[in-house]
Amino acid sequence: MLNNILKSLDIKKIILFLSSVAIISYYRVIPHPANFSPALSMLIFLSSILGNKAGYSAIVLGLLLSDLSLETEEHQYFLYLFYALPALLSSRFLNFNLLMNNFSKIEITKYARSSTNIVLTSSLLFFVFSNLFVFLTGNLYTINFGGLILCYYMALPFFKVSLIGDLVFTSIFLTAVMGY
Repeated sequence: MLNNILKSLDIKKIILFLSSVAIISYYRVIPHPANFSPALSMLIFLSSILGNKAGYSAIVLGLLLSDLSLETEEHQYFLYLFYALPALLSSRFLNFNLLMNNFSKIEITKYARSSTNIVLTSSLLFFVFSNLFVFLTGNLYTINFGGLILCYYMALPFFKVSLIGDLVFTSIFLTAVMGY
């Protein structure tokens, strides 16, 4: 029985999973521009290749491991739940196996367009939810409509960097997927 399980394991996928955990953990602890991160883009491609549970698990495990060496506030863990949405979207709308079996210009274009749309949508949703969370749980803003607008306004520079990072890393991962 153990022999059958070992035969069914795909070594490429195991290496992809483990290296992704390591990359996310390492990237968070090295100096880098705030909000310029591969996490969201990597999640989308991992979920497309490995499935939403494995993709989500790799990213959250990488984040948790890096949290061991960072000062992370407890309420920040709530944001890890957000990553489930892009994982579900990418496993639903990005068909990696179809791309690999039908490596045509049309399939590549559809995959690139879909992955970019998912990354842009996810970036916007992360901006909305994370800043709503900051507004509701922090003491930086008055709890009224004006405070909410101010919270989003003050977060715009971070959103710009986050969006640029997501697009840069999406380009890198799209290129890597074509070599997989």
